[in-house]
Amino acid sequence: MASDELRCYLIIDASAPRPAEIWQALIAAVKDKPMVAAVRDAAHGAMPCNAVNINRPSSDGRYRLGDFEIDRADVDDLLVVLEAQCALRSITGNKQVKFTQLIQAELREAGVDLGYTPAQAANLSVELIGLGARMDAINEAIAWLIAHMGDWE
Repeated sequence: MASDELRCYLIIDASAPRPAEIWQALIAAVKDKPMVAAVRDAAHGAMPCNAVNINRPSSDGRYRLGDFEIDRADVDDLLVVLEAQCALRSITGNKQVKFTQLIQAELREAGVDLGYTPAQAANLSVELIGLGARMDAINEAIAWLIAHMGDWE
């Protein structure tokens, strides 16, 4: 039986260790950007336990693990936002590449909104480490975390 949920895990890299208050400011600044807001809305839909989480720091404060889960029925609405926002930013590639690049672009915009220079904001990056049915995405994320265990002790 196919899962009715789509789960996603992302690693956000600040390029250097950052204190919790810097992470909180970045998260607050990016939460209302178009794609992030669409994901938040979908994740908070009928299943409030599926909230977007960006709260697991690496041991040195450089990385944050983010995750969310949405109903597959909401994917088409997210794809509309994805395609429109990628067209505005000239982001190309398959849907996974576009999604990752768009979330990264919105994170960098949030950094500039907070006063980062464009060069500083360019150091913020996002990596998709798990996407798909719940257990498939969890297994992909676990494999990535195991491979990078030194960062997460």
